Amino acid sequence: MIQIDLHAQRDGFGLDVHADLSGSTGVLGGNGAGKSTLVHAIAGLIPTEGTLRVNGRDLSALPTAERELGVVFQDGRLFPHLTVEGNLRYGLRSGPVAYDAVVQALRLGDFLSRRPASLSGGEAQRVALGRALLRQPRLLLLDEPLAAVDQSSRPEITSLIRDALDLCEAPVLWITHDARTAMAVATDLLLLENGRTRAAGPIESVLRAAPGAAHGLGAENVWQARWDDGVAQIDALKLQAPVPPTGVARRGRGALALPWTDVVLVDQVGKTSARNVLAGVVTARQDLPEATLLTLDVGAPLHAEVTTFSADRLRLDVGAQATALVKTRSLRWLG
Repeated sequence: MIQIDLHAQRDGFGLDVHADLSGSTGVLGGNGAGKSTLVHAIAGLIPTEGTLRVNGRDLSALPTAERELGVVFQDGRLFPHLTVEGNLRYGLRSGPVAYDAVVQALRLGDFLSRRPASLSGGEAQRVALGRALLRQPRLLLLDEPLAAVDQSSRPEITSLIRDALDLCEAPVLWITHDARTAMAVATDLLLLENGRTRAAGPIESVLRAAPGAAHGLGAENVWQARWDDGVAQIDALKLQAPVPPTGVARRGRGALALPWTDVVLVDQVGKTSARNVLAGVVTARQDLPEATLLTLDVGAPLHAEVTTFSADRLRLDVGAQATALVKTRSLRWLG
């Protein structure tokens, strides 16, 4: 549990964040939203007022070194003169996160003797995460950890990171500007705007509270899914899905994404090329200047973005029956 009630001023920018969070949280916001300032405030690197409680303990009055944070920065910041193993063992503490388990979860065994200069961006970030976990942190801060990872490697790296985080009992704050990443790795979201809390809490409650803000950040439907013989199982929902990347297929689970704009809503279904025909009920509607955002219950929450003209023509108000068409090629695995 993370309870944030922090106020700070930095270079003329005001931060005023209030949030009660649990588990793994994606901290989401556009440029200038206050994400980096929040990281510095949590780490005790800038003067702050208020409190920061992690699992009931107030860290806000402690100096940085005593807050027992694990931090992974965008560039990894590994010690270049140490091997991968040396970096992992630097500051190693006894605790629930075991060295061998971290090496196995992050698949680091094949390059323990290598130096950081020989690692790819994704490999370096896996080492940096392993080092942070082995410090047995009270709170784990991941500051844009995929920024140095090439796009093609991100699904597998995301999957490895999520597996490694399962070893950690500490709550996690994953700082990102990418809504897809946040929803792939987190159970909660903290949405920042101009240094203030726009919405915070479980993902679905945040999307209900501020769908327009999530829309502006490129939000997609993201579900934690299990893969089995061509079918993605999401709670009570089953989807015909594409073959996942190797890292996901090996584990049989991953995050499946679908853009809100790729959901087609119809009032009746004849023959269609879409392999997923999902009957449901509209549970929420928000009209924006440029679109209407709808939430349907189809066995799992499904968000769709349509024109307001179409929403009105189909009478898609709360409580209305609706059918969603989803093409298999619109679905993709994030990790």
